[in-house]
Amino acid sequence: MFLHVFITWLVANILHSLFILLMFSGDFGDFNFEWLGYFFMGTIYSLLFSIPFLLMAMLFFYLISRCSLKNSSKYFAWIFLATSIPFLCGIIVFQVITDMEFDPAELEMFVPATILIMISIVIRTKQFFNLLQSKTSNDGTDRV
Repeated sequence: MFLHVFITWLVANILHSLFILLMFSGDFGDFNFEWLGYFFMGTIYSLLFSIPFLLMAMLFFYLISRCSLKNSSKYFAWIFLATSIPFLCGIIVFQVITDMEFDPAELEMFVPATILIMISIVIRTKQFFNLLQSKTSNDGTDRV
């Protein structure tokens, strides 16, 4: 169950690194191996800084899996909760760790991460429903 969350998190981080690389390079017309180093460095930073996102996503996925909802409702709950994680972590960072006053206008910096999380969830839709189907068909009593 948590392997699905981990792989989805990994896909979102790789997409995030590609997005940042494309954003700073403009296009790949002047691509050289230096950009490859930036990609790997960006991916490592993205993985390190998003570990709290992974832990929160595992918690949300566990809570969703224990609910007695239809599979489609669980999927939409997963999309909603997973895409809210960057905003929740951002608020926590601003309020708790930095002790700065939180400005709602700063939420716009989390929009690209939210979009990429949604894209990675949509990419892994089939695996999500396969996971739900395999969990419910084991003995008939175990829900995802």
